Amino acid sequence: MTARYAEIFTLFTRAATHMRYPAINLRTKTGDEVRIYLATKGYIAIKFNGEYIGKLPAADKNIILYDSPLFKHNELISELEAFMEKPISESALHGKEYGRCCFCNRELDNEGSIFHGYGPICAEKWGLPWLPVMTASDWLDCL
Repeated sequence: MTARYAEIFTLFTRAATHMRYPAINLRTKTGDEVRIYLATKGYIAIKFNGEYIGKLPAADKNIILYDSPLFKHNELISELEAFMEKPISESALHGKEYGRCCFCNRELDNEGSIFHGYGPICAEKWGLPWLPVMTASDWLDCL
């Protein structure tokens, strides 16, 4: 049986081979900033608007959020769980929705980056899929 959060730990482990401090930048539905990063002790740390609020200690453990008046616990935990269970697809959706790469926080400014939800450099560093962009006619030819 695979641990619930194995994919996020695998993603960070791959990125750590290319980057010193891999991190993911997200926006919540309310517009707040969430930063998820690999801590030096091997757990995944979570910051909310710049303040450390919790962690994911291991792939088979639950997310731990500390009580804080800064956020609504249940809403944030459900967003974090969704992201950490499927970080690759969720990061792509996040990039498409907000127009920024959640890995480097740069604006997605070309067709390929907008299509994927992240850029080719981040795809390489994080070990993400990067395929040539298909036009509408290309898609129709596949059907």
